[in-house]
Amino acid sequence: MYPIGPVPPEFKSVYRLFLRSLLRSVGNQYGPFSNLRRLYRPLFRTAARNIIKLDDAEREAQHANLRIWLQTWDRRVDGTLALLANASQTYGLPSTLLSNLALVHLHVKLPFLPLHRRSTWNSHQAQDGTNYLVPDYRPGTRETNRRLQELRWRQIDEDVYNPVGEAIKLAEGRNNLTLGRVFRTAYVP
Repeated sequence: MYPIGPVPPEFKSVYRLFLRSLLRSVGNQYGPFSNLRRLYRPLFRTAARNIIKLDDAEREAQHANLRIWLQTWDRRVDGTLALLANASQTYGLPSTLLSNLALVHLHVKLPFLPLHRRSTWNSHQAQDGTNYLVPDYRPGTRETNRRLQELRWRQIDEDVYNPVGEAIKLAEGRNNLTLGRVFRTAYVP
């Protein structure tokens, strides 16, 4: 995997322009801006890696594929910048779309944070301490019923988001723009 190193100044200026127009399109509200920034960051990170791969002289065979990918990405970013400019000037469908995207990201991330919560290692406690034991859930107890209900709600959330994600991908392909990606990562306290 390529580390993100020095990228061309044109790419940095596109990313800065994208962030400024994103902030302006949500009305300078930091909450939706940070959610949308987290949606779009992986796309720019992938593009930066592909630009670095393109500059690599050892990979001549991949240059044609990378150029095609970067041209497609450039067209989609142009369409997304046009959407953001429209959302910053009018409070119609584009701004509603952006606020809904921010809410989608928020509601996808929040339910899974307690799922990844684990006990941390304490150097002053014995290795077989009670802190490290996996809790025992017996059927019919209040704790078990609560956990089962949480798992059911999480499953409903996942079942709902899968069609929404498909609709987002279809809208991206039809309108030649990008609406971000949600990546689930391990929770780090």
